[in-house]
Amino acid sequence: MTNNFEPNVIVVLGSESGVIKPVVESLSAKCHVVRIYNQTVPEPNVNCTDIMGISSLNECLNQLIINPEQQRLGFIGAAFKRQNSLFINESVPNLKSLLETNISLYVECLSILLPRMVNAGYGRLIYLSSFRSINPVRGTSIYAASKAFGETLFAGIGKEYGRFNISSVSIRMGYFESGMMDDYETSKQATARKTIALNRFGKAEDLLAAINFAFACEYISSGVVELNGGLNLG
Repeated sequence: MTNNFEPNVIVVLGSESGVIKPVVESLSAKCHVVRIYNQTVPEPNVNCTDIMGISSLNECLNQLIINPEQQRLGFIGAAFKRQNSLFINESVPNLKSLLETNISLYVECLSILLPRMVNAGYGRLIYLSSFRSINPVRGTSIYAASKAFGETLFAGIGKEYGRFNISSVSIRMGYFESGMMDDYETSKQATARKTIALNRFGKAEDLLAAINFAFACEYISSGVVELNGGLNLG
């Protein structure tokens, strides 16, 4: 069970994205989770409500939350679309799709959640970012820029609404076992591992620990938690 400092309902945008899936399963053991998915339908879970896209998020929360004054609403932003080629080689439709997923979806989601959090006098916002936000390389220009945008957006929200007991934290993730690592050849994975002080990729339990910390500690609002195992790209 959660305490009075942690959410009792968590909305997860991009619930089926890589390493977040086992994290959501763990969180659902202690609170109700609204899983917003894109195309992959999540496996049924008695403590989860699943919706495709955010068009029905308001209706879902209205049905789920009986007493708004007792709601402690949390949010985890895990949705993203990865860039697959150099900017000049990306089609305009694909660039628009990148911006829609990585930026517009978050703006729309916040416009739904923030009024509820303000009315309840409680909110916990977590944005899953990437070390690419400060270290872009070839073929990551839009992806890296959108992650930097997300960090700035959530930092600003935390400063604007902290007076309503709404905190906002970005978790800047390094190399994890799933996600981009799935696309790396064995030799490239070995090279990446050498840049990590702990000499291993991040795991779901590492992310879960950071999320629990961010939910429980409101005083890190508007900050960035570096979750990279001591990544050194200098």
